Amino acid sequence: MKNLKMLDKIKKIFGIEKEANAPVEAGVNFNEIPDFIRKETKGKRALAADKINELLNEIMPEFEALEVKLIELKKSAPEIQAPVSKRFDPKPRDRFCDDAVSLIKKIKRPQIDRTSLFNFLNECDGVMKKFNELSPKSSAWIGFLFKEKMKELGSVVKNIQGLMVKIRGFIESDEAIIEIEANVNRIIKNIEEADKEISSSEKKLKVNEKEIEVLAGKIVAKKDEFSSLQKGTESGELKNLEEKIKIKRDDVMQIEQHISSVFSSTNRIMKKFRHLESESGKGVDKEFIRHLDFYLNSPTEAYVNEKTGGGYDIHKILSKINKAVEKKEIEASEKERDKWIHLMDIIEKGELMRYKENYMKINGEIRELESEYEKKNTPFVNKKDEIEKDIEKLNDNLSELKTRGKELENNINKFKSGIENNKCLLEKTVAYAVDNAEIKIIY
Repeated sequence: MKNLKMLDKIKKIFGIEKEANAPVEAGVNFNEIPDFIRKETKGKRALAADKINELLNEIMPEFEALEVKLIELKKSAPEIQAPVSKRFDPKPRDRFCDDAVSLIKKIKRPQIDRTSLFNFLNECDGVMKKFNELSPKSSAWIGFLFKEKMKELGSVVKNIQGLMVKIRGFIESDEAIIEIEANVNRIIKNIEEADKEISSSEKKLKVNEKEIEVLAGKIVAKKDEFSSLQKGTESGELKNLEEKIKIKRDDVMQIEQHISSVFSSTNRIMKKFRHLESESGKGVDKEFIRHLDFYLNSPTEAYVNEKTGGGYDIHKILSKINKAVEKKEIEASEKERDKWIHLMDIIEKGELMRYKENYMKINGEIRELESEYEKKNTPFVNKKDEIEKDIEKLNDNLSELKTRGKELENNINKFKSGIENNKCLLEKTVAYAVDNAEIKIIY
């Protein structure tokens, strides 16, 4: 917008009307825009140079006239008689005139280039400032005594200042044209760089899409490998071992329940003996009591873990209790006595021992099966975990690639939007710069 305002200013300086020229039917090729702009603005810059030359032709004689007027002012006697009470002192006038003339003599006609013209205008400003350096009192006094001479000087100064404004305006118009050209080149560069970014991002996007495709294939392959592992021979063998171990554990549980039920039927008699033993007043055999309590609280565990011939095995415990029963030291119902006799009978005949032996045998088989299961399961689990980790890693990589793809797509869209905006700006700038509102750029 700033450049368009500058162009308006140029057109006002040159007196150019705003109506557009006839449209360029074939348009202008994008890569020819810089040359086209230079060609179209060359006339304006030449016109500005011609105008500046004309103004220099006018301003240089004005400075010569100003120098003459200053010399005349210095040599002139007052135009009116000064009051008797105020004596005229020529020193401030003479110093002012000499300084101004000295500055004017330094002013030379400049070359038509920006640096020379700016230096020239600065020198002109130096002369103009001299007229402000007189003190208000001296200025009023000189103006009073040399009224006509100062009026003539003021007229010349006013002409010079007007010409300086015009020269400065044409310099600014040339700068505006240069800036327009620079902005056109900048917009073109932005479009070209954005186009390169789009091309680069599109290539990266294709590579990224290919990587996604390859990675997706690897994930499918890993999932198939995992599925095959789950359905394979190793998995089948492990499931078979798990089933065998389960069956064996069920068998063990049944044995435990049977042993427990055998002892639980005589639990009341054993508890009564435990109480009798504690209340007898005799020295309590702590080791015996400990074994008895073990059978009362965990009969199956006590029996299957008992070592035959130990300090107090089940035979010795039952024998001691049986004596108390026979002596009727323990009150027991007929039903309880029958259950007690049954317990004594199956233990004496070794029937319960066969359960124990079977229990130990099955537990040994379970340990063997568990050991075999562990040997086979460890590599199976390791392999399964490895595949799952591979799948997880591949999924993470796939997620990263998809995120990168989105970023590349956003980048492409951003640069495409930027190109469209710059194309619109370029077309408007070029059209306005060459006074052709209908100009079209061919990309």
